[in-house]
Amino acid sequence: MALSDDEYLNSDENPVIHKLAEINDKRIYFFRQTNLFKIYQHIQKFMTFEERRGSNMFKLEIDIRRIRLENNIDTDTLKDFFYDFSQFLTTGNHDSVIRFLFLLPRHKGGLSIIGNALFNSDKKVVEYAKICLQKIEESPIGKKYISHLNFIVRAKYINLCSMLQN
Repeated sequence: MALSDDEYLNSDENPVIHKLAEINDKRIYFFRQTNLFKIYQHIQKFMTFEERRGSNMFKLEIDIRRIRLENNIDTDTLKDFFYDFSQFLTTGNHDSVIRFLFLLPRHKGGLSIIGNALFNSDKKVVEYAKICLQKIEESPIGKKYISHLNFIVRAKYINLCSMLQN
């Protein structure tokens, strides 16, 4: 409610409802004055900044969470997830990489979600995962994330990239 400019005073004749609406209006006013609201407002702008092919940050976050938490995701769904990730990163810039990495906190596995897809049996999932890692690696921050990948995952990624060059 605080993010919108709407007025929440109710014109209802019921004095109790009107009093509650007045109290909420005051709460909203005081919340808007806090630093917490400014931070919340900034996060909302950050998360809704990008929207491509119907994939905004909220959808990407949900997809990443599903990959992290669900054991059995069918190949077609996984392919769609990684396609969305690669599209988000391919058509973007440095900011897009940072926004994407924001969704992959290191203490929850970080890039291993993307790196583990390099071992998938579906060639398209592997290709999209490789594209994601290549786009991430173009960013200075992304290079640090890539360097923290498991040795086996990094070796697989390097091998896939070198096969492409040969």
